[in-house]
Amino acid sequence: MQKERFYPSQLIVCCGGGGLIAGTSISISESFPNCKIFAAEPKGFDDMKRSLAANEILSNKPGNHSICDAIITPSPGKVPFEIAKKYVKGGYVVTDQEVCEAMRIAYRYFKLVTEPGGAVALASVFKPNFKPLGQDIIVILSGGNVDETLFSSVLTQNLEI
Repeated sequence: MQKERFYPSQLIVCCGGGGLIAGTSISISESFPNCKIFAAEPKGFDDMKRSLAANEILSNKPGNHSICDAIITPSPGKVPFEIAKKYVKGGYVVTDQEVCEAMRIAYRYFKLVTEPGGAVALASVFKPNFKPLGQDIIVILSGGNVDETLFSSVLTQNLEI
C-alpha cells in the first residue's frame, strides 16, 4: 500500500471476540501509525466498544439476537482486548437491517458475497452519524460462508428481522 502512496486515515473492522481486529491493528499500526482503527459490531453485541470505553472487559446481556452469528461473542477475549486498548479508538454499532443493506450493496455494486458478520464494517460507513477521518478509509469485508437461503432472502429483501 505504501508503494502506491496510499496512506489510510481510518480502518474499520468487524469485531466479535477481537482476534481479527487485534491482529489487523498491530499490522496496520506498524505500517500506518496515523491510521485510526475502529471496531464494528452488531447491535446488542457491542462488547468491544463498551469495554474500550470502560477500560475493562464487559459482557453482552444474554437474550440478544442478531443475524451476525459469526461475530456474536459474550465478551472480548482477554488478549485481543489488551491489544485493542492500545490501538482501537472506538467502535460503531449497526442493526441487522443495516447489515442486510450492506450485504446487498456489496453484492450489487462490487459482486462480493459476504456473510452478515462480515458486512458489519461496511454497514457502519452508511450510518448517518459516520464521520470519515480523511479520504482513504479501509473497510474489511469478510466471510463468504453465508447460508444460500439467507443470502437470497437478504438480496430480495424478504428477510424478516
